[in-house]
Amino acid sequence: MSASDPSRNSGNGNNGNKRDEPPLRSPESGNKKFENMCGYAKTNPRDVAGYALLILGIILLFVQPIYGGLLVGVALGIYFSKEIIQYTKDIERFVEEQGLVRSVVLGGTLLAFFISAPAIFVGCALVIAIKLLISAD
Repeated sequence: MSASDPSRNSGNGNNGNKRDEPPLRSPESGNKKFENMCGYAKTNPRDVAGYALLILGIILLFVQPIYGGLLVGVALGIYFSKEIIQYTKDIERFVEEQGLVRSVVLGGTLLAFFISAPAIFVGCALVIAIKLLISAD
């Protein structure tokens, strides 16, 4: 190979790339993504609030475990209150379907989670209680 070979690096830092190539990210693509996020937030405010509570709660768990746990519990209660209410109302049927051993293991696991992170349960219980009071006729 000679020094005039075009396949060699010319030392100008260009490494043979064309200077006319578009940048990897254009400002327009960032604006479109922001507009898409704003559109999603406008059409799904409940989901956005739930995501925000969950993310903020997880971050706070590292510095303020009680407040972080409460926020995570509120997000949990917002999304799963119907299912939790259903299982607590039909606990006898659940035990019959799952069997006594599986139900005791689940109960023990929930107790361990409650001991290690009580604020999550308290936050979830608050949301469930509010939903029950609001929907009570």
